[in-house]
Amino acid sequence: MKMNNVFAQTMPSPTQDRNFVLSGRQLFSGGHAEEIGLRSSMEDACAIIGEFAGAGTQFYGVFDGHGGNEVSLYCANNLHRVISRTLKDEDITVEKAIINSIEEVNKGASSKYPNTGSTAAIVMVVNNIVYCANVGDTRILLVENGKTTRCSYDHKASDPAERQLVLARGGQIVQNRVNGVLMLSRAIGDRVVGPGLSCEPFIKRMRRKDGMRIVIACDGVFDVVDDETVGSLATRHSNTQEAARVIKDLAISRGTTDNVTCIVINLTPK
Repeated sequence: MKMNNVFAQTMPSPTQDRNFVLSGRQLFSGGHAEEIGLRSSMEDACAIIGEFAGAGTQFYGVFDGHGGNEVSLYCANNLHRVISRTLKDEDITVEKAIINSIEEVNKGASSKYPNTGSTAAIVMVVNNIVYCANVGDTRILLVENGKTTRCSYDHKASDPAERQLVLARGGQIVQNRVNGVLMLSRAIGDRVVGPGLSCEPFIKRMRRKDGMRIVIACDGVFDVVDDETVGSLATRHSNTQEAARVIKDLAISRGTTDNVTCIVINLTPK
């Protein structure tokens, strides 16, 4: 893909195998909050990577693991690196780079951790274009001029369109689960689930504008809080760290039974 800026020769190495990976120069204010909740272990992971693919680029991701945290950690520590490498091909679009990179990470995760999996929801800023992509049911919201818009798609086996795709891929739907195992129709990893599962992401792009806010959060939030409430809280607090904390705390107070992870981004440059 043709970049407006030269790729950075080196990028500070993020802390490895942590559920929160932070690295690089941050062009926008991005806050994150997480809590284990009622679960016995934390299976979520997230990443905020500044200038991951050269000057002016940013990467944000939330990964909700299931069956363990191995694949979510693998995604948080590796997906941005694979996308960065893939984008060096001047003939590839950003969308195709995202698709190819997720496929590569899926192959690696499926080989290393066949019995576990993860969702993925990422937001990237490249050449002043915002790219939102997700696999699974971790959501991305855009809040602009008081309006909240979903920029992701919940990939669930109970969704009629997703059911047809699972069947077309050779899988079965048993009690709203792919092959009777997984409620998600798309995920990274999960080789044990068998045929029918996909890692193809939903992708949406838009031009970045000052005043935009983005929320990325796992279903531990959206199981108990609707999109509009989350969007309102994201803009009510000027500090993105505080906004993420308030969203997380509301989900906990409403009795979510899952881990909770949330990232809030102010897309006005610092």
